[in-house]
Parts: sequence; structure tokens; C-alpha cells
Amino acid sequence: MIIYARPTSYDYNKVLYSTFLSGVLAEYFTPGYDRYFFSLRSSKTLPGWASFDGKKLREIRNKDAKELTDYQGALENNLVFYTPKIRLTGFLRRLDTFIQSFRIHWPLALSDFRDKMGWPNVVARVSKIHRAGWGIVLNGSVFITGPEESTPHQALIRRNCGRIIRVALSNARKDKFILSVLRLLPLRFARIAVFKRNYRKRRLSNFGLGEDLIGVIQVKRLTKIRVPDICGSKIEIKGRYRIAWNAAWLAKERNR
Repeated sequence: MIIYARPTSYDYNKVLYSTFLSGVLAEYFTPGYDRYFFSLRSSKTLPGWASFDGKKLREIRNKDAKELTDYQGALENNLVFYTPKIRLTGFLRRLDTFIQSFRIHWPLALSDFRDKMGWPNVVARVSKIHRAGWGIVLNGSVFITGPEESTPHQALIRRNCGRIIRVALSNARKDKFILSVLRLLPLRFARIAVFKRNYRKRRLSNFGLGEDLIGVIQVKRLTKIRVPDICGSKIEIKGRYRIAWNAAWLAKERNR
């Protein structure tokens, strides 16, 4: 089995521990392979690798190993080949530990905070911008889940129209060059399709009017842009936002 990994640390010891633990778990969840090979590719290091003897991993596991140290000898040559571009020592190693811990736990804490505040989770899947005079035009697709994975409803969408637009706009701008004028110009038109389930990007581009499409939110400050609403939709105006509710989704909501 070949496993592709992207280490995010300059600390060799952390990568050694993580790779060793991953090798043990890989054999536990997908037993039967003679060799478990890890390809380590990252911007922080030269190409690296590690290899585990599948038979030894299996034998040790069958002996009811309790500690990670019981798996000594399963790592071929007792080596994880990993050469960071920067070597960390002393304080820098502890600082790297703090940064990695923050990166792991911050999204979890933020998700818990959103649930307590009743905020939905909005993820931009497709978002593209281009210039139109002294403003920008935004097109995109997002998927949204309610607090604690509850089903999105109309009131939730109405309350978060602005946030949906901001998430899509932020995602589109971050892909542009840091000095691009598209990062600075104001938004003049936006059309965002909102889904209740995540799909691959190529699936979203030709999704149609399935029930997982909640609707389309539109912000229009350019009179020369004319875009038809989705077929059979129910139109609702909320402030500066125009919401075209998908008929198939509304029908399922009524029957839920």
C-alpha cells in the first residue's frame, strides 16, 4: 500500500512520531499488505519516505500490543527519511508545537462556538470573480449546514444571506495575486447557488434543479447585467438580496 502524506512541521521528531503512528493505524484498518510505504511531500522539506513491514506489524498487533514502543522493528531500517529545509532547536521547536496545536484545535473551537451561537457552517465550493468597470462580478456555489448538522431551513438562509456572499467572495479573492486589483474593487453583482449537501465541483456546475439545491441568492448593483431566475422558483426580496427558492427543495421542506 502506498500512502501519500503532506507533513506540516519542520520538526523531524514530530514527523517521525506521526508517520510511525500512521503506519500502525494503516495496518490495523487495512490489514493484509506486505508493505506500507509512505510518500512524504511538503513545501517544508525535500521529498521523503518511510516504509513498514506489513507482516511484522500484523504479528505485533496479534500479540495484543498495548504501547507504540511494542512496534519497534516494524519500520524498515528504523528510519523515516525526512529532511526539513529549516532545522528547529530549543525554543523554536516548542513554538512549532504551539502553532501546530493551534491549527488543529482552532477549527474545532470555532465550530463549537458556531453551534452555540446558532450559526450555520458555510463552505465555498466554487467562486469566481471578474472585473466589470469599477467593480467586480461574483459567481459561485456554496453548501450550508445548520448548527449541529441540522437541516437548513428558509429562516436560516434569510438570516445569513450576507455571510454566504462574504464567504464566497473571500474564497474567490484569496486565489488572486496579492497585488491584483480584484482584491480591492467593491462587489457590484453576485449570484450564489446554495446547496444543502456537498458535491464535487464538476457536479455542481451542471447540477440542475435537484432537491439539494436550496436556491440562488443574488445581489445586483449593475443594471446592465440581466440574469434569469431558476425555472419554477419562488422569488423573495430581503433587503438588497434577491432569493430564488428552488421549487424541488421547497416541496421537500413542506413534506418534511
